[in-house]
Amino acid sequence: MLDGLTVTTTKRSAALALTLTIACVAWPGATASAQAPSDSTVTNSVLHAGAELGSSTLATSYTATDVTMRVSPTTVRLGPGRQYRAMVCLNAHILDVPPEGECATKDIDARSATSPQDHALPTVSRSMDRPAAGNSGYATQQVIVRYLDGATYVPFADSWPTGDLAGASLPLLAVDATTGPLPGQQGVLLEDSSAHGGVNSGQPDSMCLRQPREATAPRSDLSTTVLGATPFYYEVGTPTGAHAGQSPRGVMMLFHGGGWATNGAGAAEDLRGDADRWRARGWLTVNSTYRACGRSVIDATTAYDRVRDTYGPTLPVCTFGQSAGGHLALLVAVQRAGGVSCVINQAGPTDAASLPTQGAYDAASGGTQTNLPKVVYNLMVAAFGQENLPGFSPAQSVAPGLTGARVLSVTSAHDSLVPYEQMTLLRDRIRATDLTAHVETMQLEAGEQPFAHAPVSQSALTSYFRAERALVAPFAPAPAP
Repeated sequence: MLDGLTVTTTKRSAALALTLTIACVAWPGATASAQAPSDSTVTNSVLHAGAELGSSTLATSYTATDVTMRVSPTTVRLGPGRQYRAMVCLNAHILDVPPEGECATKDIDARSATSPQDHALPTVSRSMDRPAAGNSGYATQQVIVRYLDGATYVPFADSWPTGDLAGASLPLLAVDATTGPLPGQQGVLLEDSSAHGGVNSGQPDSMCLRQPREATAPRSDLSTTVLGATPFYYEVGTPTGAHAGQSPRGVMMLFHGGGWATNGAGAAEDLRGDADRWRARGWLTVNSTYRACGRSVIDATTAYDRVRDTYGPTLPVCTFGQSAGGHLALLVAVQRAGGVSCVINQAGPTDAASLPTQGAYDAASGGTQTNLPKVVYNLMVAAFGQENLPGFSPAQSVAPGLTGARVLSVTSAHDSLVPYEQMTLLRDRIRATDLTAHVETMQLEAGEQPFAHAPVSQSALTSYFRAERALVAPFAPAPAP
């Protein structure tokens, strides 16, 4: 027993019997795993206020090429008088590849019960290729139970162990390995909190999971088919007003925010006002969502490729995004160097490594705080993997994609999530690489007009719109609509 962690083993045939021992070479801060044959299990208690309500077991089993992971909870004992929601979650992370999480959810209505009752929870399983030779990985389980308080589900019980990530995980053995490491902490601790784990929590060791938003307001003036079938929703709008029926001056691609987890047609609706502004300026718009977490960058670049396939290689294409979408807008330019004419980044992080130490606006004091930038950093860790963050940080690879594009990075003076230093750091890196590159930053005065993360003043918003038009003037010279 290790801090409430139980490690058991089962034995397979002699041909497949493997032993797990620690190999502290792959994961920074890796911790020792218990010796066990290849078919291994780890069991964690589901606790509420220190009382055990049930337990959950994560098991791994192997063939020569595959690994199967399975989270199998026992029943969970819940008291009467409440509505509960239980999530059974599995996260798989192979080194150098973004993690992939999945959860099964069960709603439990115990309002009519008169005494505590046992409730069966779903299992979650997944099979995948074992890590390649020389690589490693790990699988993590967590059971989370919440209860309905008014209109919100609040935490009630969970299975996260005192041993944190290593205590909730099993190694994933490479095809050439009989040993495997378990990781240390992934992400950074938040201020005044020792909490770990969770789903989209912004805490260290949390997992990224899709949070879909359904469409609420279909519009007949937008096409959802012109780019062909994709695994993500998009809507294409043509120029309007004085520009209606004319050839577009360029394509403006828009990517919404949401911590890389929120997605779907409902999330894309958030940027319709921005898309309409660009349509009124004579631009064709592609307002795109994306699959969540680590697949977000793949889908953003896929959307760009579809635009090029559909509208040709010469039409100017710019990318626009808010928050996580601003980060994606920059990465599309990085990954499709020479193809993106301009980028507008509204409060998207640009350099993961510096986020935890940079100060953002503190509403309580009027000064700065670093806790919420740490939350953003942990969300990036959950989505892309801590070891992968340099490759998902636009400021780390500015040439030639960002030195060759016209870049505008903007935040509100009251942005508490993404520090303005993220904008200026990107600017300084671009200029250090190419003094002739066009890159601007703006920190907009606080006010009452909606903007990414925090409202801004009307005069600041007017100045920002002026900067937008100036940014695209070389591609689409036109007076303001």
